[in-house]
Amino acid sequence: MSSDYGTRLTDRLFLKIDQLQKDLNQAQEAITALREQSTELQLENMRLGDAAVKEQGKVGNLLEYNALLQRKLMIAENAIADKKALEQEHALALKLIAVQDKIEALLRNPAYHPDTFDAMVLERSDIMRAWRAAVVDKATKGASISDSTVQQQGG
Repeated sequence: MSSDYGTRLTDRLFLKIDQLQKDLNQAQEAITALREQSTELQLENMRLGDAAVKEQGKVGNLLEYNALLQRKLMIAENAIADKKALEQEHALALKLIAVQDKIEALLRNPAYHPDTFDAMVLERSDIMRAWRAAVVDKATKGASISDSTVQQQGG
């Protein structure tokens, strides 16, 4: 009976060893599969990293292009402001010439009224003040615009 018991014990032991061997083989297969997945994930991570670097380059290029467009817009806005200032100066100069012509016509007329003459001189003074203010305003804006342009360009 003891040899029968020993045989059964040995058989169970061998079955247990076989089961452990199968479990070990399955674990090794799982480890191999996980290593393959890990390698695939690392490759995908590298591809994504490369793509991210490319996208960052594109963003950098877009930011540079945006800055260029902003500079061009500022130049265009300055040109428009200069044109408007010149138009204003021109309009004031034409008014001044017209008032000056009226004053000269009044002075040539022997029957001119002094109140009319005074009103014309006041109007001419008002136009001269407005014209000077426009010239000073244009010069001030021109200086501040060129200063800000130099500062933005790193000067």
